[in-house]
Amino acid sequence: MPEWYVYGYMYKRHGYMSAKGIKHLLYKPDYFVENHLHKYDTLYVSYDLEITPDESDSSGFIWYKGYDHAIGGPLIPAFVDAAGKYSEYDVGEIRREIEKKTAWYCERNLKP
Repeated sequence: MPEWYVYGYMYKRHGYMSAKGIKHLLYKPDYFVENHLHKYDTLYVSYDLEITPDESDSSGFIWYKGYDHAIGGPLIPAFVDAAGKYSEYDVGEIRREIEKKTAWYCERNLKP
């Protein structure tokens, strides 16, 4: 596989996903479950369209449209790093949000 493919667990199986050609990323961290760092976070990935909220749902939950993949867990930081390296997409804001989430997690779980 070319080096821009990221290996990880997604869609209930191990596999590869390309980090090249990313047009839009949207990171939604979960701050409700304190004992898992990225398990319930979601990174939406689009190779073509902008990812936007889907206004057609009246359930009160925010759904999104325009994405090709949604990944979670420990694959998120690795994929963001690869997207920053192999795509012309600025991942700075997402990296800052991941760092913020990591600090939040450490504050609650790594107390001496």
